[in-house]
Amino acid sequence: MIKCPKCQANEVEGALFCSTCGASLIGQVSVTEPEGRKPSEKIVVNFIDLSEECGLSGKEKYVFGRSVPSRGTHRLDLDLNHYGGYEAGVSRQHALIKVDGYHIKVVDLNSSNRTFIDEEELYPGNEYELSANSVLRLGKLRMKIRLAD
Repeated sequence: MIKCPKCQANEVEGALFCSTCGASLIGQVSVTEPEGRKPSEKIVVNFIDLSEECGLSGKEKYVFGRSVPSRGTHRLDLDLNHYGGYEAGVSRQHALIKVDGYHIKVVDLNSSNRTFIDEEELYPGNEYELSANSVLRLGKLRMKIRLAD
């Protein structure tokens, strides 16, 4: 596996261009995972503007969004109403967060107010990798997501 120097996406050995951003991968060296360390089973979500955080564990995929009691229950793993989701324009099922070994990936679920990584808009349905210091924005709600130590 090689890592794109521009967007940090993982690509297969021998790829010449990044399938996510189109950057050249010529000359990039293979990246290996740390020896003796198991992938985390827990993520920590830090809400930047609120100085709050929460942890999620036990799954590989998490749906972030907001509940609307009058419209029935949607399958959510993190209800962002508790963090100002309605006011920030978060959709009922806004984004899917995937834990893939040592990596966190994000998929916009065709949200109304879109999903952004470091202010770059994501295309709905496509999978994007979060780097360690990336800011994820759902509507206007900003957060950082990391694997728990």
